Amino acid sequence: MKTLRFSEYCANCRKSLAKVERVLFVERELGRCFCGEECINEYFQPTVDLMREEFLKHRSTHDISDESTKRLISYRYLTITEPDEVWLSRTEAGDLHFTYIGHYREKNRQFSYVVVSLALDGEPSFIFLDFATKDEDLVDHYRREVDLRVTASPEASPDVSGITPAIASGDAMGAAKAEQALADGDGAGEEQSRDTDGFLNLEELYLEHRRADDIALSDFGKYENFIEPSMDDPDEIWSAVSDEGVEWWTFIARYTGDVRESFWMIVVCAPGEEQGKKTLEIAFAFPTIDPGLVQQFRKGINSLNKAFGIGWGFGHAA
Repeated sequence: MKTLRFSEYCANCRKSLAKVERVLFVERELGRCFCGEECINEYFQPTVDLMREEFLKHRSTHDISDESTKRLISYRYLTITEPDEVWLSRTEAGDLHFTYIGHYREKNRQFSYVVVSLALDGEPSFIFLDFATKDEDLVDHYRREVDLRVTASPEASPDVSGITPAIASGDAMGAAKAEQALADGDGAGEEQSRDTDGFLNLEELYLEHRRADDIALSDFGKYENFIEPSMDDPDEIWSAVSDEGVEWWTFIARYTGDVRESFWMIVVCAPGEEQGKKTLEIAFAFPTIDPGLVQQFRKGINSLNKAFGIGWGFGHAA
């Protein structure tokens, strides 16, 4: 395996990395290192802006709006983990840009989700641009250079030596059933009882850490209307994959001034399929007023956190 040669200074602020406890990097091609997440954001912001500008130039006024895309943010992680298409292009600076495309059906409408990012060890690291669209011409605009479905094998990294720079001047651009199972103890939800990197058993995890003064199970019905909004517009999205390859997505949203002064809605989903299109199926959902219980369900990789912005995925530490 090729060893990554680290720079001695942060690529953004030029701070010496000799005394930095955690050095972050988001690609191997150029070996740029950063002293923190803020510097990663600042360094790539000009590229993000150029990509955004190009996207707006090509987006139809009748396409899915930014506000609607926010409600579809859950499909971003689904797209980068289970894409229908992956395209690879090289910039003039030498960066490798990966474009992940997923095609979905939701409530009688079809749309695509597109994510453009850097990648490290095969995993998206810094997301430049992501959007939902119903415009096939716009999707086609982002099908650039090498189609990895054709040229790449799962066992090896793609050969990109022949790729010519093409990006210049900004051209870079379930819940009720689960609750009842808890109340009745009837063994329902057995399908969700597998080891999933912390979710040994969703019901057991909930009951083990649930405080006696938390929201009563009998009151869960009052919170059902918050399940779908929590998936459409979450504050956090976490993902975990079990040893058996079972994937879970946990959507976390905090509410104030609704049913009560303040509470969280936790929605855990598993991937499903409907009419040949990937979907998310609710495996378990519950409201809580306990921040400690919320923490128990923050498992795996955090791909969205509104408190820190939603524009990029996590880098890797040296």
